[in-house]
Amino acid sequence: MKLKKLRQDHQETQLELAESLNISVSTVQKVEQGIRTASDTLKIRIAKHYGLTVGYIFFEEPITNSDNPTRERPGLKDKEASK
Repeated sequence: MKLKKLRQDHQETQLELAESLNISVSTVQKVEQGIRTASDTLKIRIAKHYGLTVGYIFFEEPITNSDNPTRERPGLKDKEASK
């Protein structure tokens, strides 16, 4: 899981992340170590905290350019151009 590396890359301590998410340090430690699975709600909060997707952090999905919705849906650009 990328959470520990992500947190370290942002130069955050476990305490800082825990306080930011209003959870215990123990929860951060257990999620980072894979002892505990984060709830869906917590996954969303962590993703928002880092400005990334849940899939990227927890499911090894690649980062996509969310600013360009046509990248996800081929053909949309062509439909919009014909309007």
